[in-house]
Amino acid sequence: MSLLEAASQILQQSDEPLTTRLIIEQAAAQKLWTRPGGKTPHNTLCAAILREINNKGDASRFAKVGKGQFQATSK
Repeated sequence: MSLLEAASQILQQSDEPLTTRLIIEQAAAQKLWTRPGGKTPHNTLCAAILREINNKGDASRFAKVGKGQFQATSK
């Protein structure tokens, strides 16, 4: 599973917005994603989420709700 897919699943399960650091921690804890060794996966995830929001607009799985905080657009 890609980190972006794992993030979507984690945010759908969450009742509140999460930072990318928390998403990474939960993805690893739930064994949805294995860290490949990069130094800043939270920055990579943030960029990927923002790219999806910009490219897909209202069809995106994610919404930015605060500085570094995201939530799922549908559950």
